[in-house]
Amino acid sequence: TKTEEPTTDINSIQYVIERLDKLRPSKKKTLMNSIRAMYQFQGAISEEDQEIIIDKLEQKKFLKIENNNRVTYL
Repeated sequence: TKTEEPTTDINSIQYVIERLDKLRPSKKKTLMNSIRAMYQFQGAISEEDQEIIIDKLEQKKFLKIENNNRVTYL
């Protein structure tokens, strides 16, 4: 059986999940800064793209952004 290798593909949502699972930022602003930092060596990431990534993370039931901009991990 093949063991799961941590993915290094920066375009993979799984890569973002693995990194955020260690960091676990508690506010949306910190979450966005963390995502921006992951992409700093590939060139800038737009705020729109950061929002898309956060939406994907919510769809995958990895996290939820509360009304007060707090991040809850599911």
